[in-house]
Amino acid sequence: MLDIFKSLKCIGIMGGTFNPIHNGHILMAKTAKNQMADIEKIIFMPNNIPMYKDSKDIVSVEHRMAMLKLATEKYSWSDISNLEIERGGITYTYDTLCQIKDINPHIKIYFIIGSDSLNSFRKWYRYRDVLSMCTLLVASRNNDKDKVKLVGEKLLIDLGVGDIEYLSMEEYDAASSDIRSRIKEGDIPVELLPAEVSKYIVENKLYR
Repeated sequence: MLDIFKSLKCIGIMGGTFNPIHNGHILMAKTAKNQMADIEKIIFMPNNIPMYKDSKDIVSVEHRMAMLKLATEKYSWSDISNLEIERGGITYTYDTLCQIKDINPHIKIYFIIGSDSLNSFRKWYRYRDVLSMCTLLVASRNNDKDKVKLVGEKLLIDLGVGDIEYLSMEEYDAASSDIRSRIKEGDIPVELLPAEVSKYIVENKLYR
């Protein structure tokens, strides 16, 4: 699974628990691929144990990987890496970037995040080092892009290192936590999930 990093010159990383992957994740990945011409592949990379989330409601790695595969297999520009799963323990982006750079020191990495993650970026483990090893690619809604840019500009000034780029996203409200809550209540939000993922959740009785 590490071979995907060896030959590529530029990648975008979509990290997260993907519990489950939903249409918002797919839209963000498509937007990044369309707006950043140098990205060759978007790599979906599921966390092992996220640092800032309660892990008790996270389904097994096997289920999350299966849903990722179903949701992304039709996109030739995407791939899936289990690097963080195989490393084990709590997932830190710093460790992930170090591992990829050890494999391919010259690879350019866009780390794709939402505006909420940018607001809390200073809480990340070794956040200054993270910013020095990748370009943050921040997805924001068009109506709050100026506000998000101010946050990013202040971060760059304070740290004196790194680069931040911005994606213009169309309005789309979807959160895995809300999706899980609806499923628990017996409502499968098919409008928020890839069709294959909805079917998989029903067949495997997930999030009940």
